[in-house]
Amino acid sequence: MRLCLISDTHEMHDQLVIPPCDVLIHAGDITGKGAVRALARFNLWVQDLLDAGTVKDAIYIAGNHDLTLDRARAMAVPLLTAGHYLDNSLVYVGPSPDKLLCIYGVPEQPEFQDWGFNVTEERLVELYDQVPPDVDILVTHGPPKGVLDENRQGVHCGSSALLDWIDKHQPRLVVCGHIHEGYGVALVGRTLVVNASTCTVAYKPTNQPIILDLH
Repeated sequence: MRLCLISDTHEMHDQLVIPPCDVLIHAGDITGKGAVRALARFNLWVQDLLDAGTVKDAIYIAGNHDLTLDRARAMAVPLLTAGHYLDNSLVYVGPSPDKLLCIYGVPEQPEFQDWGFNVTEERLVELYDQVPPDVDILVTHGPPKGVLDENRQGVHCGSSALLDWIDKHQPRLVVCGHIHEGYGVALVGRTLVVNASTCTVAYKPTNQPIILDLH
C-alpha cells in the first residue's frame, strides 16, 4: 500500500504535486488560523484528488493552527466531508477486507503559545491511553519528545507522553508535523516516525511529500 504523507500545508496544499497513491495522510495545520473558507477549499482539493483517482483514500487531522476545528467544532467539522477527518478516532482502510490498516488520529499537542489543541502532558497520557495498542499507523500533529522535534532555537518541542506510548506499543508508523524544522524520518525502536511538514520554517511549501510503501 503506497502512502503519501504531508503536513503543515497552511492553505498552500494546492501548490503540491500529489503522486498517485493508495492513501494520502495529512498530519494537521491545514489552515493558517482556521478560516472556514480555508477549510472548505481544502475539502474541495481532497475531493478532487479522490474523484480523479489520484488518491484512493484520504485521512487527515487538525493542528494547532486549525483553530475553528478546536474551538468551534460543531460549525467547522461538518465542512470536512472528503475522506476521513480523525479527532481522537480511528478508521480502517485497505484494498480488501483482509488487508486493512488501522489508522488513529490525535490532533492535540503539548501547550504551544495561544494556539488550538493545546493540552498538558498529563492529558496527552490520557488521550494516548485511548489509542488501540495494535494500531498500525498513528497520526499526530506534534512529534514525540526528542524525535524530529527540535525548533530553530534548539528547543525540543515534542511530547514525552507520545514517546512513551511509542516505546511501549511500537506501531508500524507514526506520522506527525508541527515542527517544520523537523522534516524527515527517524526510527524509534521498530517504529518509523515521519515528520511530514510541507512548509519550511519560513512557511514555504517546498518540502516534498514523503512517499512510503507499506507491505
